[in-house]
Amino acid sequence: MENNIFSPRRFGKYFQLQLSTNWKTLTIIIFCILGGIILYCTCLPYLSDIYVLPPNHKPRIISGHEVDRFWNAEIHFFYFIFYVLAIISASLMFSSMKTKSQRISTLTLPASTLEKYLTYFIIYVIAIYVVLFICMAIGDYARVLSTKLYPHNDEFIKPIPFKYIFSLGYYYDNPSYHMDHENYFVGYWFAIYFGSLIVTQGYMALISAIWPKNSFIKGTGIAMIFTFLMIICVISSFKLFGYMVYRDYFPQFTSLSVVVWSITIILSIVLFAVSYFRFKENEVIDRW
Repeated sequence: MENNIFSPRRFGKYFQLQLSTNWKTLTIIIFCILGGIILYCTCLPYLSDIYVLPPNHKPRIISGHEVDRFWNAEIHFFYFIFYVLAIISASLMFSSMKTKSQRISTLTLPASTLEKYLTYFIIYVIAIYVVLFICMAIGDYARVLSTKLYPHNDEFIKPIPFKYIFSLGYYYDNPSYHMDHENYFVGYWFAIYFGSLIVTQGYMALISAIWPKNSFIKGTGIAMIFTFLMIICVISSFKLFGYMVYRDYFPQFTSLSVVVWSITIILSIVLFAVSYFRFKENEVIDRW
């Protein structure tokens, strides 16, 4: 009996078809991202004169570690651009269904709904992580190589360590957080950042399944309205009950981390599952 739900062979062919069909567009996007990151990493040190220091300057040492003076600006740029590009990519998940002719072409290709969905999920949700990390690593090494031509007076210039990247730039930060408190501070922001990113990607995938055309603009508009209403609700609750009530019962990091990741996993599964069923529903609508 033929498997109509998922076939690895059929999935591989469909995935290869999508890459071969869109390779020019994907290549242009990757090179634009890479070029923009390299331009930022190589030009900003020159424009900001961050390495122009007097001969008798003291090295920047934080928590016993010598730190590159550009790491702080670079890590904030990396995570900002990472967040923005990741949600834009997720909003393009069903961009191949913008028009009726594209929608019919997509839905009539010889592959199951699950195989098509997994293909789009890998290209637009998962692959963007790999692409961005590689582009960021290349941009960082380009900065290190370019600054060798700059009169920086033997300034400490090194690539960003992985521990510094994955701790959102707080690995060598405030000495008061360096020991026991470091895990609390770093883990808190790590959970908030990546948790919100994954949920936002699921949200944008759902918006793309509902409105394939201009999905990023529509999704951003809805999110802004929802955020505005939430801010009003929080401010109103503070006025009614007072801030002290929330502060006294604010959970410790262990419980807070569990709560954040639990909410992230549940919301992500729900959002991606709903986007899948919405995508599957298109087959019934168009065939009818």
